[in-house]
Amino acid sequence: MSLPNADPERLAVTGLSGGGWQTIILSSLDTRVKLSMPVAGYSGFRTRARQTWDLGDSEQAPVDLAMTADYTHLTCFLAPRPARLTYNAKDNCCCFKAEGAATLVEAASPVYQLLGAPERLRTHVNHDEGHNYGVDNRQTFYTMLRDFFYDGRADWNTTEIDSASEYKTPAELTVPVPEGNATFNSLARQLAQTLPRDATVPGEPAELAAWQNRKREELAQIVRWQDYEVKVVGSTPETAGPVAATWWRLATFDADETWTLCAVEVAKGEAKRTVMLVADGGHAGATREVEELVNAGARVFVVDPLFIGESAFDWNPVRYSVHISSSGGRPMGIQASQLAAVARWVKKERGAASLSLVSIGPRAGLAALVAAGLEPEAFAELETRGGMRTLQEIIEKDTSIDAEPTYFTFGLLEAFDIPQLSALVVPRPMAMK
Repeated sequence: MSLPNADPERLAVTGLSGGGWQTIILSSLDTRVKLSMPVAGYSGFRTRARQTWDLGDSEQAPVDLAMTADYTHLTCFLAPRPARLTYNAKDNCCCFKAEGAATLVEAASPVYQLLGAPERLRTHVNHDEGHNYGVDNRQTFYTMLRDFFYDGRADWNTTEIDSASEYKTPAELTVPVPEGNATFNSLARQLAQTLPRDATVPGEPAELAAWQNRKREELAQIVRWQDYEVKVVGSTPETAGPVAATWWRLATFDADETWTLCAVEVAKGEAKRTVMLVADGGHAGATREVEELVNAGARVFVVDPLFIGESAFDWNPVRYSVHISSSGGRPMGIQASQLAAVARWVKKERGAASLSLVSIGPRAGLAALVAAGLEPEAFAELETRGGMRTLQEIIEKDTSIDAEPTYFTFGLLEAFDIPQLSALVVPRPMAMK
């Protein structure tokens, strides 16, 4: 606004898709913006929860945003400034369709009415093909400028002029990146050098016990630990010679939420011990390990918590994961809470006097380590196979959230790495293979 030709009373923001999302974020929070027109850029969390086509991009669901404000609230923040919510009826992108405007208008209309400016909240649905900010949408924006910045002047032409000769080529628009320019990964590597911030684990037993109590409370808050209960939704017994199996459909729940999961109980004859097993590939990918444990005399419960095995999402798990996080949950914390809840159920309802926990793979290993650390009474011992030796591996390997959405637990590495999580298991036996 410091430029000589800028008019602070006529500052407008508009954009398509991610630009539409930036439009609502900037315009709702910065009152210097006097008019806004987001195009196919956002919808409310209620719409996202009900329509799988409307989940949006990951950056549109920042950690804990929905705990503070929905996009319906941000739309209300625009009032009484002029705004036009614009959507494409034939949008072929992953972004939002015209139906997404309904809950936004429903929320914001009373606010505009209260402030005496109902005519300043408008909508537009474009019927051209695709995810576009084409001529129709652009001319709709020009109409907004005419109506609110130029008092609706009849001589203010909203028809777009031919500007094809002014188009820039991709090469002309490409801005060279300076040599050695920072990346998200290089910034993360730099910041992670001093993490976790308090890495010291006491060696003296009394000090260690006090440290464990304090750090368990901290970890429970970071992963949003839940003390779920368990109820049986269904069970199917099977036998194959001396091997008996039961397929369990369980619900882990509390007053606010319910998650179902699959578990398989396998035993041969009278078992010498009971093992809970969780594997990155689910129960179907752990048949060899289950067979080895059963042949060694163990009764095995293979559990598929959220995002693993039969509890995996068939479509776009990363979008669901970030929306869980934006709504105040933590996917890895849900996994760990489910493991602990099923462990308590196995001990109480299935007659296991003692229970060992075995994990296969880094994703399952992290959830198992957190579960064992936070639930000292449920698990007698822990064995992780193929787990991470440090959470720094996620940064070192430049692992994307699309590949491993449950790794991204806000604030975890700041307070804990694998050695600190392992120290919460002490004095119970633990093996890392």
